[in-house]
Amino acid sequence: MIPLKRLLYTFIQPFRKLYWFMVRPHTLGVKCLIEHEGKFLCIRNSYYPYWTLPGGGVGKNELPKQTARRETLEEVGIDAADWKEIGEYQSRREHKKDVVHCFYVEVESPEFQIDNDEVIEARWFSEDEIPENRSFAVEEVLALYEGSR
Repeated sequence: MIPLKRLLYTFIQPFRKLYWFMVRPHTLGVKCLIEHEGKFLCIRNSYYPYWTLPGGGVGKNELPKQTARRETLEEVGIDAADWKEIGEYQSRREHKKDVVHCFYVEVESPEFQIDNDEVIEARWFSEDEIPENRSFAVEEVLALYEGSR
């Protein structure tokens, strides 16, 4: 059975896109590159058909680094504290004026636990194994990661 919250995410997404189109809001978000033994954790959200990286919107009175920690704990059950900011990119996709702070962390364990409401799948991939049906964000974050090494 599909969790009720997942259905809500899927139902609301078109309305969110319509709002973004009409209002063109300035938003602030994070994307999180989590590495374990040379592989990166990618997810597929219930409302988005592509592979992407954990992340989300920065909350009111929340710093981007706090958001990275919160989002990865919520989405994949990983509580990492040693986040390194690797840069940011700007996006006008989905009609928002979005600034996305990107973070990197290496974890010792490959264990994760997905949030079945928002995330339908998560897997570890080496960089060349990440499926082609991936979001533009994956490319943006990997480029920042390569530039930070």
